Amino acid sequence: MKKLNKVELIERTCIRFGLLTAGTLVAFFLLMRVVGLAENVELRFMNLLIMMTGIVLAGND
Repeated sequence: MKKLNKVELIERTCIRFGLLTAGTLVAFFLLMRVVGLAENVELRFMNLLIMMTGIVLAGND
């Protein structure tokens, strides 16, 4: 297995956690629409929690 240099490792981490965060946000919005809560502004603050979780997980990797 090829050893990754620092830039390649950072790029791989960013892509992996960026896609994971984006997929989670898409699933969250679809679930909100299906349940009928898409217009509930208070639930939009969950975006912040999802984004922060993705950033923290990427930073800890």
